[in-house]
Amino acid sequence: VTKSVDRRIAAMIQAINEKDWSRFCDLTMADSNEMHAACLDAFPPCVYMTDTSHAVAALVHEYNAAVVEDSMPELKMCYTFDAGPNACLFVPGAAVCYVLTLLLKVFPPPENTTIDAYLRGLSCSAPALPPNLDAVGNDLNAIYHNPNNPTGVRLQYILHTTVGDGPHILATANHVSSSSNNNGLAAAESIITAVPDTTATGSGVSTTGTSSKTTAAIMPYSCHLIDPLTGNPVFASHVS
Repeated sequence: VTKSVDRRIAAMIQAINEKDWSRFCDLTMADSNEMHAACLDAFPPCVYMTDTSHAVAALVHEYNAAVVEDSMPELKMCYTFDAGPNACLFVPGAAVCYVLTLLLKVFPPPENTTIDAYLRGLSCSAPALPPNLDAVGNDLNAIYHNPNNPTGVRLQYILHTTVGDGPHILATANHVSSSSNNNGLAAAESIITAVPDTTATGSGVSTTGTSSKTTAAIMPYSCHLIDPLTGNPVFASHVS
């Protein structure tokens, strides 16, 4: 742990300083994978990721392979899983609508769920996917939704929101947020959050307390990569 963490922190600092988005994505996913591998290596193992979690991770890797093949590594996205099944996705603003369209193609709304109830938060036009991403969606659909797996791997809903506006200075006396720092990431595009269908069978189950429902999710967090001195984002403002 001491060797791996130190190396990865140094590499992450370098990626941020150099504004290397592609490298940032690779390091973020590698760090998440290593943490969950360590959990699985415990005895008894700590199993956090579910089948839905792995399906989301597979979609991210297939999407990235497609955009890199088209020489557009700046459109890569990445996931990170905390100590749970929730996949937090970091998505460039220019790719948000394509990613949402791809998610809807691979994880369509559950039966009797309207699109408004399924796709929550900010509206986003659903563009036609380019041939390479459309092929990714078709391939994953064939895996997750077929006669041998009739219920498929499904999500409960997708939430599309904006990123936060970065760190705030708290007043020492009353801990009220200062409004003096308004630079943040207000111009950034969005965060996508999706929660899996708890009624679908054939997916992994994560039990918390007395609940035995599937809790895997895509829950991208706000990307607070902000220079603490200037309040400006270290990546371009379109990164979500």
